[in-house]
Amino acid sequence: MSLAGFQNAPFSKAVCAVCACASLLAVSSRTQHLYTLSYEAIFERYQFWRLVACQLPFSRTPGEAIVGVYLLYFFRVFERHVGTSKYSVFALLSMALSTLLQLPLLYLMRSAGADTLASSGSRSSSSST
Repeated sequence: MSLAGFQNAPFSKAVCAVCACASLLAVSSRTQHLYTLSYEAIFERYQFWRLVACQLPFSRTPGEAIVGVYLLYFFRVFERHVGTSKYSVFALLSMALSTLLQLPLLYLMRSAGADTLASSGSRSSSSST
């Protein structure tokens, strides 16, 4: 097994780069609120781009971004083992399934009084009147 970084792991390289850039952009420009899922934003304002954008950054702290990208970096071993095509399908289907499971959760949280899901999965409450 080669330890030459991202050699033979192009999808892992792309995912690490996209997540690192999105995290850096979210933290540096203080736009973390744009990377959250909110019932109002999705179902009332039809901002469907948030369904994809919420999956990209580690937007809470720079430390979260460093650890998250570091963990994604180690998934290159899995990509080498199963192949790029199978790994990319696995990763994209996992993100899609995660998003689909978050939508009913948004509805349930809305009825419980919370309106927002943060990108890292933590709950943010908001008061609605």
